[in-house]
Amino acid sequence: MAYLHHDCSLPVVHCDLKPSNVLMDENKTAHVADFGIARLMSSTDSASSKYGLRGQVSTKSDVFSFGVVILEMVTSKRPTDDMFTGNKALPNWVRTTYPEALEKVVDREMVGDEWRVEGSIESTEQGSWLTSLIGMALRCTRYSPAERPTMREVEGVLERIVNGAAYGNLEGYPSVQSLLISGYGFSHLNSGTSSSSS
Repeated sequence: MAYLHHDCSLPVVHCDLKPSNVLMDENKTAHVADFGIARLMSSTDSASSKYGLRGQVSTKSDVFSFGVVILEMVTSKRPTDDMFTGNKALPNWVRTTYPEALEKVVDREMVGDEWRVEGSIESTEQGSWLTSLIGMALRCTRYSPAERPTMREVEGVLERIVNGAAYGNLEGYPSVQSLLISGYGFSHLNSGTSSSSS
């Protein structure tokens, strides 16, 4: 996504980023698929234009979708789940637990045995990178597009998490091997479809 937004001659906005459109190859490398409604942005387009307003698109709508994809992966909940009605949405549900009570929303299959036994995110290595990752995803899903990071900034955050540095005011957390490298990904969300994200 960072390549599409920042390294193409014209930014490409995917407009439909979701788990079923992120596919894994035999090396567990993620590939974005289905560009059926993707749009090219001209040099005069505003980076903060809201998707859907007078036909305009924005890279920040892809950033929002990327954040939702991460939240789907760590919670095993879809944005269309029956529990999300009215003003209740997946990002808001996770936001109410961040960072002190993430154990209420995180899928326990995403973390190690220690957290499953003790029930405390803060006491485990998995919890530290997970807190960093969720913090990044919540920033991506902020209501105002202007307050969301760019995909280049997201890429930098993910690299720091993988290499052991934390996001925001958190420091010294271990790497996120089981999530961003192992390819655990979205198998539980896609009902057998081999897909994931990084």
